[in-house]
Amino acid sequence: MQLQILLGLLLSIAIVSCNGLTMSGYLSKVDKARLAGVFKASWPLDDAATAHYALLGLTTLGVDAPSGVCEVVKKSANPSNIEAAYHASVAASLAKPACSLGGALKGLEARLDDASLSAESLLQLVTTLKNEKLPLDAKKVRSVMDRLLKDDSSAGTVACVLLAGLRIGLDKADLAKFKGDMKDALLQADESDGQYLYYDKGVYTTALVTEALLKTTDKLGEAVAPADKLVKLANYLLSRRQIYQFKSAAQLLVALKSFADSSVQSPVVLFLKSGATLSKSSGSGVVSVQLADVWGRPVSPAGASMTLASAKNTGSGAVFLKDAAMSVALASERSVFNIDFMKAKPTVGFYQLAVSAKSSEKRFLFPASIALQVKVVSTVAVQSMEVAVADRDQQSAPVPVKLTYPAKAKSQLEADSHQRLSAKFQITMSGDNTPVTVHQAFIRLNHLTANKEAIFVAEPDKDKVS
Repeated sequence: MQLQILLGLLLSIAIVSCNGLTMSGYLSKVDKARLAGVFKASWPLDDAATAHYALLGLTTLGVDAPSGVCEVVKKSANPSNIEAAYHASVAASLAKPACSLGGALKGLEARLDDASLSAESLLQLVTTLKNEKLPLDAKKVRSVMDRLLKDDSSAGTVACVLLAGLRIGLDKADLAKFKGDMKDALLQADESDGQYLYYDKGVYTTALVTEALLKTTDKLGEAVAPADKLVKLANYLLSRRQIYQFKSAAQLLVALKSFADSSVQSPVVLFLKSGATLSKSSGSGVVSVQLADVWGRPVSPAGASMTLASAKNTGSGAVFLKDAAMSVALASERSVFNIDFMKAKPTVGFYQLAVSAKSSEKRFLFPASIALQVKVVSTVAVQSMEVAVADRDQQSAPVPVKLTYPAKAKSQLEADSHQRLSAKFQITMSGDNTPVTVHQAFIRLNHLTANKEAIFVAEPDKDKVS
């Protein structure tokens, strides 16, 4: 029978949390691939609305769409139905190569005189007229915008009106008149857990309002919305990135891309790029932190710097490092910052790192601080091992046999059903032989002839474990 020692070591994961502005993540490659699969699953297409949102999602992701779009959208090019015309026009413009509706929507511009036009219909109508290069009376659109906001100041209406204004090319002075409406729209949002901001109509409305706020802000060239509210909107949208509904998923992507591309207010995500486990034995102890936007793209802000404010041992509570500057990984790209954590000779255990970053570019919204958790580990050795056979009634003292693990005993041990086998050993750090308490240790007995095994949990000696 063969005896083996198995050590169970608890591995760590990276945990990100923040004080002040808090970003809960970013759109990863896996997220993008999954969403692309959701949109592609709509082929073969059944209607222009599905084609519109599937193409919008894939185009925003930068993914080529399957063919077979034009046949579907041409059937929906009906000037008597604003929504159907809108879906057909947008889908036709996004198709590769673009589809021509051949003047099928001629006369649609007359619908601007419809007194019952809603904010959503206005946005759809303006978008369609612009796409199809049909007559578009900007003054008439501007008048309808004022009428709509006078009758309804809901966030959805504000978003549609702002986007319609951007479509007709309103200048900064005219757009500035809507600052109050933008602020009112934000006040209508609900907040959850101090981290998320959203509208009760769901993902689509939240994403549409976000797009309108960001694109209007970019056109104005100045911040209108408080930074913390924008970050909470981004957090909500990121928390819903597992969505499968075409319309909401496509608009969610548009909103997140607007965050990443914003020239005025773009949240920055800090996350652990290196592994969360650092090894004393291998000397692999560099902690790397990545700067990225919500789209997952690395960002290199001008004058960016990063500081390890503190490193606290979560077991003892002792602060290990304080106010240590982190260095740029590559001079040509200031998106990754490193610090050689092992250089400070930490002991084995969990550490919570408080990291902060800043830059001279005001458009980037940095968290005040983030917390990253890493674990310092080391290879271990089995020392002072003894194996003994004794009677179960313990009337006779066991005679221990000393072993140098993993070598075999020099003599064969014999035991029967009236006896018990015991083993004692000590776990130490490789190199300096410092005793260490592991999370769990197991002893495995292998029966070489029968090819069977039994595994036992080794219990720590309470008198020798602190």
